[in-house]
Amino acid sequence: MGSDINLVNDSDEDESDEGDIRNNDALAIAKNLPTLQHLQLIGNSLTNEGLQAILDSCPNLVSLDLRRCFNVSLNEVLSSRISQQIKDVKYPHDSLAGFKFSFESWGTAGDGYNMSSDDNMYDDYCYGF
Repeated sequence: MGSDINLVNDSDEDESDEGDIRNNDALAIAKNLPTLQHLQLIGNSLTNEGLQAILDSCPNLVSLDLRRCFNVSLNEVLSSRISQQIKDVKYPHDSLAGFKFSFESWGTAGDGYNMSSDDNMYDDYCYGF
């Protein structure tokens, strides 16, 4: 059974009521997909607020991939909540090794960076947690 979700921001809406726009995707997921079981948010801009909304609204979630979600800062309470609720978790600084994907990062004209899972520029870095 599939679900469709519209994550397009309507520019006519009053942005002052929206909160942090980095959480728009996460809040749409929380609002529209309460029965979600598996979620990959690789490279998403969500913050702790968006992650908390997903955890609160998606009680059936069993796997969560937060790799490269660098606006998420896992504190003790949030880490405990994730470990109690989610069986399979990938954290923001976990390696992308073994995951086949490609994406292009956009910025100003000409400075886009293409990357694929074959690039290992982040895989050898040791993060202290």
